[in-house]
Amino acid sequence: KQWYQRRVRDERLLMKLDSIFKAIGVETEEDINRLTEYFIMKGDESTESHSLIHPNQVLKAIRLFVSEGASPNRVQTHKQTVEFDETAAERDSGNDANYRQRLAQILPK
Repeated sequence: KQWYQRRVRDERLLMKLDSIFKAIGVETEEDINRLTEYFIMKGDESTESHSLIHPNQVLKAIRLFVSEGASPNRVQTHKQTVEFDETAAERDSGNDANYRQRLAQILPK
């Protein structure tokens, strides 16, 4: 019974984590590695000691990650198949930067 309860808890945690990753634009292992860098304070290079940021700084780190957007050389791992109406107008990507900036403002400071 304990094994089952742990498994259910782990699956719920995984679903929450997946939702958070999707919300902030984390889609690849490279994105996870980039996000991780925002939570590590670089220490002395000679000792290679690093520590995690203070928990009060986590939202600021996530906000910075979101505001910087996707890496330019990112390869999308999956694509959604969508049928387009050929008479429909082309997507205007001019507001993408504004969208990312507004998304970053959702998180409290």
